[in-house]
Amino acid sequence: RVVAPVRIEAGALDDYRSRPRIVEGADGGFGVAFVRPSAGGDSAELWWLSLDASGVRRGMPRRLAQVTGFNVEPSPSVARADGGFAVVWRERVGDRDRVVFAKLDALGAEVQASRVIATAPDADVALAGRGGFERPRIALLAVPSGFVAAWPEVEPGDIQQGTGAFAIVRIVSLDAAGVARAAPVAMRASTVDIDEIEPSLVRFADDAVGVLWARGSHIYICGGCTPDHRIDLVLVDPSSLARLSDVVSVGPGPAGGLLNKDVAVLGARILTAFEVTFHVHGEPGSAAFTCTR
Repeated sequence: RVVAPVRIEAGALDDYRSRPRIVEGADGGFGVAFVRPSAGGDSAELWWLSLDASGVRRGMPRRLAQVTGFNVEPSPSVARADGGFAVVWRERVGDRDRVVFAKLDALGAEVQASRVIATAPDADVALAGRGGFERPRIALLAVPSGFVAAWPEVEPGDIQQGTGAFAIVRIVSLDAAGVARAAPVAMRASTVDIDEIEPSLVRFADDAVGVLWARGSHIYICGGCTPDHRIDLVLVDPSSLARLSDVVSVGPGPAGGLLNKDVAVLGARILTAFEVTFHVHGEPGSAAFTCTR
């Protein structure tokens, strides 16, 4: 341990929905995006904290956005940007989910007006995810030419009939201001009854980004069910999003889905730590991808 733990006062939080996301800034400090849910679950607030290199709060927490809609989790993700930070989150306007991008200075003040980078194609489609065994997630990664963002696009299908559901992962290349270079693209074509969710992005090299996501069977109604997700990985070019590798997979094991993962890079290996998720509990697990180029 290099620095003793620091207690950070940030107001009322929720064990499940607050989901703090942290990134190191250029000056050695940190930025943290987190959620304060409402008591009734019909809205949530996205907040920002700035910390110095020792983890001590710099200034008061700042509210970035009010997100309305029952169980519409903002699912924020953060990245370092020139002179500060970038953040993405989900909001719902009218009957549509949207993914929003903003840039902040080192203390969390907005230095660029937020912009929408994706809108759901119809009212039933959820961006970031609906929440089940998995966690709704948007990914954001800083790259030399700007940013890459990714999110799931979830079609619920007919729950009563148990047909028509699927989820795909979409990815987009953004310039330094968060403007999309082209329309978001699907990592893979949709397959009915299959969910591709929980995208993660990592810098594998200056000229490659690792895109990871969970792939498993869609569960319409759970009665003693257990997820069966594996983890897929592909390398892409950070600007054009052209594929630089085949898709490779880890797992699943004899039982349980590989969900709620974190990812890091060590040399030629992409390391993952995850929850092997069963019906009512999970167990910690890890795996590594080795990439040769």
